[in-house]
Amino acid sequence: LQMPWWTIENPSDSWIVIDPVNLALYEGCFNSKAVFWYNLFLNEYSAYELDGTTPIGLEVKITDNYTGDVTTTSWTQVNDVLECEINNNGTIFTGMPYPGDQTGLDPDGVKDPAKNANNLWVRCELNLEDYKDASAFTIAFRVKTYFDTTPNLPVNGQAQLSNVHFVALEK
Repeated sequence: LQMPWWTIENPSDSWIVIDPVNLALYEGCFNSKAVFWYNLFLNEYSAYELDGTTPIGLEVKITDNYTGDVTTTSWTQVNDVLECEINNNGTIFTGMPYPGDQTGLDPDGVKDPAKNANNLWVRCELNLEDYKDASAFTIAFRVKTYFDTTPNLPVNGQAQLSNVHFVALEK
């Protein structure tokens, strides 16, 4: 899925929800994981707000009780527990890279120049061991702005999501 090139001047919130999967079918005999690739590009003129915070991000959410409405479903964000690798570089780390180019002010202490993924493909895995008995496991991807009023500069960029799939390997 590729979102078209966008310029965002107002708060925005877009969701992609994958159909529920019955993980209980694989309980006991399989090690399961969810795998996906994403590319989030923020152009150099909209990478960060004046205070150093990012204007937009990709949130990965899960649930076992999707209601059909993202606003009435109870979601758990899993960005911090994903195992990710940038551009097949061989370095796997826990947590998604902070969006943007990693330069400039860092008020939250989360930027890491070694994890610059701006306009690069990132492969992520979620270990499903903790959800192995879920009969309606749902994963969703949320591209969300983090500003309430017009940002310092319009947010220009593109978000792409590819190859979302589930893997079950025999134990």
